[in-house]
Amino acid sequence: MENRSRKKQDSGITFWQVLLITAVGVLVTLAVFFFLLPALSDKRPAAETTTEAAAEAVLPAEEETEKQVISVTVETTAPPETEPPKPVVMRFAGDILMDPNYAVMATLLNRTGGKPAAEQAFDEGALSLMRDADIFMVNNEFPYSLRGAPLLNKQYTFRADPAYASLLADMGADIVSLANNHMFDHGEDALLDTLDTLTALELPHIGAGRDISEASASYTFELEGMKITFLSATQIERMGNPDTRGATETLPGVFRCLSDQLFCEKIKEAKASSDIVVAYVHWGTESTEKVDEHQKKLAKHIAEAGADVIIGDHPHVLQGIEYVDGVPCIYSLGNYWFNSKNQDSCLFEVTLDPETKAVGSVRFLPMRQEGCTVKTPDAAEAARIIEYMNSISAAHIDAEGYVTAE
Repeated sequence: MENRSRKKQDSGITFWQVLLITAVGVLVTLAVFFFLLPALSDKRPAAETTTEAAAEAVLPAEEETEKQVISVTVETTAPPETEPPKPVVMRFAGDILMDPNYAVMATLLNRTGGKPAAEQAFDEGALSLMRDADIFMVNNEFPYSLRGAPLLNKQYTFRADPAYASLLADMGADIVSLANNHMFDHGEDALLDTLDTLTALELPHIGAGRDISEASASYTFELEGMKITFLSATQIERMGNPDTRGATETLPGVFRCLSDQLFCEKIKEAKASSDIVVAYVHWGTESTEKVDEHQKKLAKHIAEAGADVIIGDHPHVLQGIEYVDGVPCIYSLGNYWFNSKNQDSCLFEVTLDPETKAVGSVRFLPMRQEGCTVKTPDAAEAARIIEYMNSISAAHIDAEGYVTAE
């Protein structure tokens, strides 16, 4: 019995010990769990916060890089504003003469003590119109030379000292025609001296040359985006063996157009590479306002060949204006500064439109040759000259001189 009771007592002690140890273990586990969990939770957000902060720290640098790239693109210099092209004003005058043996030049030399000055030959109004033109052209009706002898049996022969050629630039000339019936008055040497004199002055000249290639050559100005080409030829004298020699393949002379085939071919060639072509022609009958059939026929051929403007001289008086197949044509500019006569004269103005690259307006500007001086007329005198021009023209000229086709 005792042994069984002792066995019962021993078993009871072991159970409670196990139970106590188990309870303590559970409490310890719970304590560890409740105390460590907040700490773990606190550590995880801290890590996430640190990562986000690191990301935010990178973003400003990226944004700054983008701003720099944009600023380079935006900070560009705008192209400078370009002015629109301006109209080109061309003015044309007729015959001039610098031979000191004739009144107009002799008078000028007396006025200036032997040193020609444009201010003593042209009044202020005339000089302003000549010098202010973008292109001013005259007919140089004589050679520059101290050599040669006058042609026999020719009534009037002209020649001027090459030193006088500087007067051309002084008066505002930009180009001169040499295609006339006085360029060979003192023979080949005088013609060659003329070419050399004008070349030395760098003054463009057309209508004569050392051979037909040079004599028939054109000259082109490039202004306001336009190519403006000039050609010049003479129809005078109208005979097979003229006093004024025509240039050939081997001989110096002027560009003759009594037969107009080559002249018209040159106009066609010029028009193919130019915007505007001006034909300056020596033709007509002296001392009459009547236009002859040779002029009419040649004017039509010139227009058909492609010329945009036709300018005529030689008659020494004014002749009418008309439009030939739509092309403005003045048949004779008359004398400009040529002799001692008191007579009506003009400047013929053609304004070119750079937008259309065509003739914009045409204007007749009345002038007077008086007392060996070119003068701008007063209002009454200008009105009289315009009225006279209307009476001999197929075109209409208004009170301001503007020309329109009737």
